[in-house]
Amino acid sequence: MDLSEKLLKLSDLHAQGALTDEEFAAAKARLIAGARSQDNSLGRAANRAVSMWVILSILGLIVFVVMMGKMLDHQRQPNWQRDLPKIEIPSLPPVTLPADSR
Repeated sequence: MDLSEKLLKLSDLHAQGALTDEEFAAAKARLIAGARSQDNSLGRAANRAVSMWVILSILGLIVFVVMMGKMLDHQRQPNWQRDLPKIEIPSLPPVTLPADSR
């Protein structure tokens, strides 16, 4: 039953004398307030959906920027530096010179 049907039924009860003026006004206000809160919940759900899309878009943009930075960093190195093998040079033991004999 939608709001208009409920209001018509309430109006019929009031016209038949089953509801006083005060009871009719209070019931009508409750029905209208309930309808507004339902409309508002739809608006809140839409706001949550939009917020989720904004957050996901920002995260996607961050991932894109990071990946582009890594790709550009890789391209800045010349090919000959990238292809060189990494060579470990062992360290030599310290050299001691003989004491001066003068």
